[in-house]
Amino acid sequence: MFHVAHILLIREALTDSGFNRFTPTSAVASPLVLPATETLRVQLTTTSSSTPKRPHQAFLVLTDPSSGLEAPFPLRVAASGAASIDVTQRDLPIQLLHAQGPLTVRVVLGSFGQGEGLVADVFNVAVKVDASATQIKEKAMRYGHLEEIHHQFKTEAQSPPKVVSLLFSVLVWAAVPGLFGGVCPSSRHLNICSTATNHLKNHSGST
Repeated sequence: MFHVAHILLIREALTDSGFNRFTPTSAVASPLVLPATETLRVQLTTTSSSTPKRPHQAFLVLTDPSSGLEAPFPLRVAASGAASIDVTQRDLPIQLLHAQGPLTVRVVLGSFGQGEGLVADVFNVAVKVDASATQIKEKAMRYGHLEEIHHQFKTEAQSPPKVVSLLFSVLVWAAVPGLFGGVCPSSRHLNICSTATNHLKNHSGST
């Protein structure tokens, strides 16, 4: 639970332009307006069995009722249970910034040990976007069927024309006789050297 909850709209000059109270069972009746130059400040005290206490978790959640999109903002909670949060237009996702209607604001508190948590709608806020400011509305990502992707693969290597292959074969075979012609004289020279060596051995043996 919580008590002593109120909302402030703070201008850039840090002057309060509005003050509204709410409880877990009594929301603010009229929607609040959040211009680009003001800050929405929510302050409350969390309690457990009427004793100020810090919950496990505490959030201020802004929801677009038409789309169901939500934006949670964690509350800063002290050990005494005092909690606060500041929200400006710069903090809002682009989808909520351009919502068609007021956003629903709820307080979400985690459990207090053995106690129960709390989810309570406390007020609505209409975001007043500055028309003179340039806003880029991003297209929301949707998962579904995409356009077919056509890949262009590299062409396979092809064999050279048959005429080129035939010419290369003729040149290789034409070089074969010359190769054997160069080897044969070398063989004759080896035979002559072998014969001369044998003569030298015989002559040495006879002497």
